[in-house]
Amino acid sequence: MDPLEPASFNHCFAHVNGIKLHYVDEGSGPTTVLCVHGFPDMWYGWRYQIPFLVSLGYRVIVPDMRGYGQSDAPSDVSSYTAKNVVQDLVSLLDVVGVHKAVWAGHDWGGVHVWRAAMWHPERVAGVVSFCTPFAPTAPEMVPLAQTVAEKIPKWAYQLYFRRFESIAELNKEIPLFMTALLRTYDDMPGTSLFRPLDSLPIDQRTITDVRGISRNRLLSEQELQYYISEFSRNGMAGPTNYYRVQELTWQEEHDAGFCENSINNKCMIVTAAYDKALPASLTKSMEKFIPRLMRMHVEDSGHWVLVEQQAQANAALKLFLDSLTTDAANL
Repeated sequence: MDPLEPASFNHCFAHVNGIKLHYVDEGSGPTTVLCVHGFPDMWYGWRYQIPFLVSLGYRVIVPDMRGYGQSDAPSDVSSYTAKNVVQDLVSLLDVVGVHKAVWAGHDWGGVHVWRAAMWHPERVAGVVSFCTPFAPTAPEMVPLAQTVAEKIPKWAYQLYFRRFESIAELNKEIPLFMTALLRTYDDMPGTSLFRPLDSLPIDQRTITDVRGISRNRLLSEQELQYYISEFSRNGMAGPTNYYRVQELTWQEEHDAGFCENSINNKCMIVTAAYDKALPASLTKSMEKFIPRLMRMHVEDSGHWVLVEQQAQANAALKLFLDSLTTDAANL
């Protein structure tokens, strides 16, 4: 496995939950780690973790999520709810013959590994989330616009992604979008797309004000071109659909009785000091809902911690996996 050569990984396809899912399957250990990417990412976001985990003796399954890369991108927005996306992953575990896995997620992948522990706790041996805090299902639906206006103005970009008009706009600018977003924390452009709500109306947000921006050192030219080519397969409709299902996801969880639900699995949250979208402060109350929570903080990193500080990300995974082994030995 060569992180700079996507073709050097073992690529597979499975039909699950009504769609075709592309995934990488490496290693053959008794314990499986399921790695779940976020936005705008794909299986390749875990390219530095896959060989490391295999070297430790783990099997590693890493899919392109619904809507991404070589996986199918259904047009039905309602199929992107957290419950259904988690079902994709549970069905994938069925196909590969794994009953219980350690679920690791980053960004939106963090959302889904937390939700897996709610919907399918019997399939979860543990949860590691990079950057993404656990948020229990609220007793009442809180619209994203209200959250942005009252609590987290930096999330105004999510309101832009919810707009269907953003699909065509982003499809025209996939190379620019990838070049501008996949960067180290100390070289992130201040595009209008990511400015707080009160600084620019949603319908005036754009990525084009950074046209001409150069590739950042986070990625080689070869890596950047792979991202551009993979996102050009199906465009941005599928990836942005994850932002459009907040109300549907809440309703499914509310109907299932998940309000203020706790997670009993052993878990780890890995925070990054310079993650502007998901700052460590958002994780401060997690022990209330996850009693068996481990923490690790990566100081010199932004949002793309899996690449920006790959050694520390790998160390976090090893620390957590070792703790599960120790727990099992002490039972």
